[in-house]
Amino acid sequence: MEEKTENAAAGSQSGTAAHSGKKRQNVKELPMFVHILLTPLRLLTHFALRVWTVVMYRPKVYFDYPHKAKHKLVDRPSVVISNHLAGSDGGMLMIQFFRNRFCALVAREWVNKMALVVGPFRGISIDRYHGGVSWLRESVRRMEKGNSIIIFPEGFIEIERGNLSRFRPGFIQLARMAGAEVVPVYLEGYYSHFFRDRFRIMVGEPMKLSEQGDRTEREYYKEEALRYQARVEELRESLHARLAEEKDKKGKGARRAE
Repeated sequence: MEEKTENAAAGSQSGTAAHSGKKRQNVKELPMFVHILLTPLRLLTHFALRVWTVVMYRPKVYFDYPHKAKHKLVDRPSVVISNHLAGSDGGMLMIQFFRNRFCALVAREWVNKMALVVGPFRGISIDRYHGGVSWLRESVRRMEKGNSIIIFPEGFIEIERGNLSRFRPGFIQLARMAGAEVVPVYLEGYYSHFFRDRFRIMVGEPMKLSEQGDRTEREYYKEEALRYQARVEELRESLHARLAEEKDKKGKGARRAE
C-alpha cells in the first residue's frame, strides 16, 4: 500500500502544488455562530455564482455514455475524480450539477476561505504537507449521509494544461472504504476567458474498483490509479473528437447557407 502521506496527498484540491518541508499551518475553523450569521449572504452568493458561471463561462456538459439528467451527475454517493485546472474546479462541478450533494477536499489553509462561500459542511480539510487519514474517515462519514466526494488526484493544479500528472491513489482507498463507484470527469476551459470559449465538462460512466486478486497492496493501488488516469485521458480525447464534429457540422451548415 502507498504510504499514508501519499494517500492523503492524493485528494488535495486547491491552490498550488505541495512543497515538501513546509511547516504545518495551524488553521482554526470558524465558529458555528459565524456560519449561521453568514447564511443569508451565502445563499445570495450561491445565486450570484450560478448566474456568473452560466453567463461568463457558458459551461457545456457532455456524457460519454447514455445519460438524461443534465444537472445530476450521480444517482448514489460516489467518488468524483477530475483533472485540476484551478481552485475553482470544485465550485464549477457543484454549480453545474446542483441536483447532487457534493463535498470537496480542501487544503487546510483554504478551509475558511471556502467555508465563507459554500458553508462549513461542503469542504473536508486535508493537510497537503504532512498527510494523515482524518480526511478519509470524514469523507466516508459524509458519504454515509448521502454526499458525493470531489477529489483531484493530481494533488495540484496542472502545470501544462492537457497533460495530466500522475494520479495519487488516495481516491482508490476512499472508494474502497466506502464501497462506492468512481466517476471520472475531464474539465477543459479557462476561468479568465469571459464571454469567449465555452467551458467544457466531459463525464464518463461510473466505474467500479477491480478486484485486488494476488496483487500486493502497493501494486493494487498503483495500478488502479493508472487505470483511472487512463480513463480521464480517454475522456479528453473523446471531448476533442466531439468538438471536432461540432466544428465540422458548423462548417457544413455555413457552406449550405452560402
